[in-house]
Amino acid sequence: VEASLRKSYSQCKGVTDAQIAEANNWLVTAADAGNAHAMKVLALKLRRTDRSRALEYLESAWLSGDLDAASQLGYLHSRGPVDQVDMIAANAYLYIHDLITAEIVAAGGRHVGSPPSKEAYQRITSQLMPNQLSQSLNDAKTIMESNTNCCFSNRLRY
Repeated sequence: VEASLRKSYSQCKGVTDAQIAEANNWLVTAADAGNAHAMKVLALKLRRTDRSRALEYLESAWLSGDLDAASQLGYLHSRGPVDQVDMIAANAYLYIHDLITAEIVAAGGRHVGSPPSKEAYQRITSQLMPNQLSQSLNDAKTIMESNTNCCFSNRLRY
């Protein structure tokens, strides 16, 4: 692990603060132009400092058809200050991600990269009351039906 970290940081040797700021500006430009990957990366950077903006970027990535954004939305909704946690929404997005991932794998595709969010989905599901679980599954159906671009993923191979 240490060697991997050293290699990652050695690639940044000599990069100035101005260059980092310029890279961040390009990331915002790409996200604002609709690049789903840039939206997800920017949301990850913003999740602690500007949660509402992070959610907006992830919602946009999801609506563009990015399945992995559903998983990230689930995680973001399940974490943070108590008054901002929405376990019903978290469950809905993780359910969507797991359902579509399972359908793709069952159809002969395969999942690459980090594992699906099944454990997180099960953890969140166990915290919901039956009426909350029902609401979250209804929300998942509405969320999926409202996304006419669903779905593509960088981690699934068809």
